[in-house]
Amino acid sequence: MKKNRLTIVIIGIILFAIGFGVSIYNSTNADHNESREEKVYTMQEALSTEFYTANFNVEAKSLVISTHRLEGDKFTKITELSISKEDEQILINEIEQLKLTKGNFESYKAFKADSYYSLYLTISTGYRLLLDSKEKTLYISEEETSYINKNGDKFFALLEKIKKKHLQTIN
Repeated sequence: MKKNRLTIVIIGIILFAIGFGVSIYNSTNADHNESREEKVYTMQEALSTEFYTANFNVEAKSLVISTHRLEGDKFTKITELSISKEDEQILINEIEQLKLTKGNFESYKAFKADSYYSLYLTISTGYRLLLDSKEKTLYISEEETSYINKNGDKFFALLEKIKKKHLQTIN
């Protein structure tokens, strides 16, 4: 009788240990799978809040682009880029098509002076966006959220082209 109880207790402990090990293994693998598959956001999702949904389907859209210089821990506006209405609409359409994953908002302090842009996008409301064209990172000021670009090479190339065109016109 004692021998049977001891056997049952030992089998129970072994089964418990196996079950515990399997659950730890599955939860560890689930965490790895989730981290490998980062959620991809559309620009509409990135700009929307729990109270307001960004709407790119409005007639009056505008985009103001400024370049900045880092002085100490503050950015000073260098110039506002003059862009044609056609380029402005192309850029807005490219912004709408961006696919993003979440980044680290604190890294905005590491912006390089020659790659930093401030965009004021007006669609259904106004949005202040900070861009680092070298790192292809976008920061939404009001939300203190950053996103890493996953498909916007065309957007950033066009932005650099517009900056060069602007610099040629003022020189």
